[in-house]
Parts: sequence; structure tokens; C-alpha cells
Amino acid sequence: AAAATATISLRSPGGAVELRGGLTTAGGAVTVRAGSGLVMSELADVSSAGGAVTLDAGSGALEMQASTYVQAGAGRITLVAGGSIDLGKLRSTD
Repeated sequence: AAAATATISLRSPGGAVELRGGLTTAGGAVTVRAGSGLVMSELADVSSAGGAVTLDAGSGALEMQASTYVQAGAGRITLVAGGSIDLGKLRSTD
């Protein structure tokens, strides 16, 4: 978890990313960028009270478990994948 408006950024430009735990910030942006795929386990919820959330799987697929959620509060959610996108739950008031 990050404080107040801290930004969370995870990048793996040359490979895949597998999130097994949650990412939370009180209002900052959350960005996860992978070069060749992004997999989110059932415990990999992403939450920001008002910052933008960007999930970029690069050339691969973006795979969320059905129970995984992305919550951006008043922020925007952006999903990018060169392959398929399997959604869990998305929440935003934007």
C-alpha cells in the first residue's frame, strides 16, 4: 500500500508480469506495464481512490481472475493488450 497520493509503477519491458498480491494507493496513479503478458491472481486487486489505473500487457494477453477487481475511484481505467483481455471486475466513477 502506498501513502496518500503516492504513485505505484511496475514495469517489465522484456517479459511478463504475474501479480499475486494487491496494489493500493489512497489517490495516486497505478501503472503496471509488461512486455509480453500480464496475469492477475484472485488476490491481485488494484485500488486507487482517485488516480488513474493503467494495465498494459504489451504484446501478450491481460488475464484477470473473475474475482479480481480494479478500482480507480474517480480516476480512469486503461487496459491495453496485444492479445486477448479476460476481465474480472472494473470500478470507476469517471
